[in-house]
Amino acid sequence: MPFEKAFTVIQHERGGIMPDHNAMIRTAIGRLLSEKTGVAVISMRESITELLALTGAAHTIETLQDMLLEMAEVRGMTVVLDV
Repeated sequence: MPFEKAFTVIQHERGGIMPDHNAMIRTAIGRLLSEKTGVAVISMRESITELLALTGAAHTIETLQDMLLEMAEVRGMTVVLDV
């Protein structure tokens, strides 16, 4: 499911915009990583660009990078630090 549709579904299920912005970002990262299942290495730059475009995240890029690295590590994925 593309991110745009996924967020619409999440917003609809919650009856509006998710109150917890961190939860929204984590959901976006989870969906991004699930779309890349089977890929051993992902690009930090491309992933952050996608996340910023889709979420309009108010977080700093460093915060997004930390969250992405943390969640990718749990899934056994490697993130190339090509920022």
